[in-house]
Amino acid sequence: MSKFPQQEKEIENQSTNSEITEHETDSLSESEKQLEQLYNKWEELNRSEKFNCFLLFSKDFTNKFLPVSIVFCIYIFTTFTNILFVSHSSGNDKEDVLGGVGIGNIIYNMVAVSICFGLSSALDTLCTQAYGAKMYYLMGCYLNRARVILTLVYIPVFFIMLFIESLLLLIDQKKEIAYNAGMYCRGLLPGIWFFYQTDAMRR
Repeated sequence: MSKFPQQEKEIENQSTNSEITEHETDSLSESEKQLEQLYNKWEELNRSEKFNCFLLFSKDFTNKFLPVSIVFCIYIFTTFTNILFVSHSSGNDKEDVLGGVGIGNIIYNMVAVSICFGLSSALDTLCTQAYGAKMYYLMGCYLNRARVILTLVYIPVFFIMLFIESLLLLIDQKKEIAYNAGMYCRGLLPGIWFFYQTDAMRR
């Protein structure tokens, strides 16, 4: 039995902490390592070095938020494109078609997209915590559970979108506009499930 159990325990804890620190450092990118080094000696930096640190942080931040922003822009652009094409169409029922597409877009965002974003946003918190705790397998578990839950949620969303024409007629919507909105929503149905799965993977 060792004569210095307390000292040995402290040494073991220090080695364990150093291994954790090295593991955390290895998981960082080169820019993140540079930023961490600069933040640790922030008070010692002069004005130009602090400005360079700001530029480095801005570059790292841009590289992370830009892909997500592009995805959202593409999503919004698709609905904008649908309305744009309809507005350039010719025919006596142009106003009814445009009204139907507009209402269809609102219903799609309200019924399908908002529910998806609300449920998928939980992955932002859960996966971040799992990644920070180095429990990477949990990220896969959370993703698979989210995909199952979103698939179950898709079932009522499917039937609401399928019979949206009847629901619009119940609230005294114009028959032609309700018909066009129903056609538009039914055309979106096949892609909603894939949109759910893609959004979960994106998180």
